[in-house]
Amino acid sequence: MNMPLILELSVPGSVEIDGMTVFVDEDSKTTKISAGQQNRNVEVDFLPGFPNLLDISDRSTERGRWSFRISGAVITGGSYNLSRKGNSIAVEIDVTENWEPSGLPLSFRIFTQLVRSFRSWPITYRWRGTVDLGENLTLVGAWERKGRQ
Repeated sequence: MNMPLILELSVPGSVEIDGMTVFVDEDSKTTKISAGQQNRNVEVDFLPGFPNLLDISDRSTERGRWSFRISGAVITGGSYNLSRKGNSIAVEIDVTENWEPSGLPLSFRIFTQLVRSFRSWPITYRWRGTVDLGENLTLVGAWERKGRQ
């Protein structure tokens, strides 16, 4: 899936891209991204809204929280951090909340309770990348494993 880095839409509003719906508030900040059917949907919420990268002032930092929900149940979440220097924005999306499985069969629910590391594995990851706002807008980044938790 190749999601564009710049969306043009009336704010507040929403736009559909590759089966996902992106919701933007009156400040051009992304508040939610969702996909799927109403009863089986996946959502990522941002609080405060994830800023439009073009609106971030040089030498400034934006921070916030995010959460990941499946069918309305919060599964995990964390923080985001954006720092701009010139035409470069450093992006970090950190997973800080344990996986909270729901709606699992009894045997799997017992397994996730007994094997604690199964629920805590998400917090061992973070995503780091850089957005270049120059003439050829680019995003380079990857998920990486954090130090021992």
